[in-house]
Amino acid sequence: MFQVGDTYYWVGEDKTGETTSGTFQNVKCYSSKNLQSWHFEGNALSPQPTGDIAASQVVERPKVIFNDTTKQYVMYMHVDNTSYSFAKVGVATSTTPCGPYTYQGSFMPPNSSSSRDMGLFKDDDGTAYLLSEDRGVGTHIYKLTSDYLSVDSLVYTIGGPNQWVALEAPTMFKANGYYFVIGSGLSGWGLNNNFYMAASMPAGPWTGPTTLAPSGTNTFSSQSTYVLPITGSSGTTYMYMGDRWNGNYLQNSSYVWLPLAVNGGTARLPQWDNAFGMDLTTGLLQPAVSTLDYDVSSPGTSLSGGASSYSCSQCFMSGSGIGYLGGPNNGTVTFGGINAQSPVTKVAYISYINNDVSPRYATVTTNGNSSVVVTFPPTGTYGGIVPVPVSLVAGANSVAISAATVSGQSSSYAPDVEELFFDN
Repeated sequence: MFQVGDTYYWVGEDKTGETTSGTFQNVKCYSSKNLQSWHFEGNALSPQPTGDIAASQVVERPKVIFNDTTKQYVMYMHVDNTSYSFAKVGVATSTTPCGPYTYQGSFMPPNSSSSRDMGLFKDDDGTAYLLSEDRGVGTHIYKLTSDYLSVDSLVYTIGGPNQWVALEAPTMFKANGYYFVIGSGLSGWGLNNNFYMAASMPAGPWTGPTTLAPSGTNTFSSQSTYVLPITGSSGTTYMYMGDRWNGNYLQNSSYVWLPLAVNGGTARLPQWDNAFGMDLTTGLLQPAVSTLDYDVSSPGTSLSGGASSYSCSQCFMSGSGIGYLGGPNNGTVTFGGINAQSPVTKVAYISYINNDVSPRYATVTTNGNSSVVVTFPPTGTYGGIVPVPVSLVAGANSVAISAATVSGQSSSYAPDVEELFFDN
């Protein structure tokens, strides 16, 4: 993600229709003025008939920076084949933020035998750095040439006998005069506790590694991808952006955004936040818009037909999940006590977990008479959120969730549900 004037641009991999394979479709580009509402601008980079970025190849982790001298937007990416034996850095350029970009080719960085996950960072003085994961050796920090199109020199290698060698998804940012690198261990599409390292200069020495989020949360079920500085009139908020890869259903992969707590040379994700407010003018966090939350502990919640609750380590909102919805006993959870001052249609957000490799389905019934069948794509071991419009009457309302019968489905159960919530 990068900012041009008052507009934010987001580039990323197109996983539309993909399940477990991830060959190149496009690098897509979106724009936003407020980081909430996003407009699809088009494909920034598309497959070529042959070569590095053909449709049969792999393109991952695209990043873009702007060169103030050449007036070019420069995109770096990991280019590979499906066996991950090519493992090089690809470069593309454009005169506009969303392109289309012109592919300039690929290269193997010096002192490397492979280059897989990568990051890109532009310093305050315009110097740009490439972070490149060299499997089995470490993660190299390279200074780029003045045109940003190739490597000038190797600055530092995170790795060796006394440091963490496995560093996937590296991202670098600068705050309070310190440089930070955030990364994860090697676990494929799986999750692990991400960590950070800090230094007063890119050439080190680097401290750490130090766990970024509370141990056991697996960085709130995410893998680092970028840190966006949001600078305004009163300060800067550093926004952690993490991927939630779904290795069995790649098109349903999603993101986690959480504000980092940065103090001197330390950076932490201290807690999970369902929602938070952000003032882009001041650059400061604001009180979040409150939500009305209903979970298994809420007074109006009832379970029937074999549905049961359990302690859920990946349920960051409530800590409890509700399972066995559907099945031979038609397990059902009913969230009652949902009050409305007047008749209104609102969006109910259902947080859920579906560990299957295919979607599960549920019937969502409002006040016992208005039902809709909802699709819940696979989430892996972490949770997802699905929005469902519901029509409420004046006074007390209820929303019940049970399994739905859909032709060809592989399970007679609905997904496990953590909670149902509304914007207040």
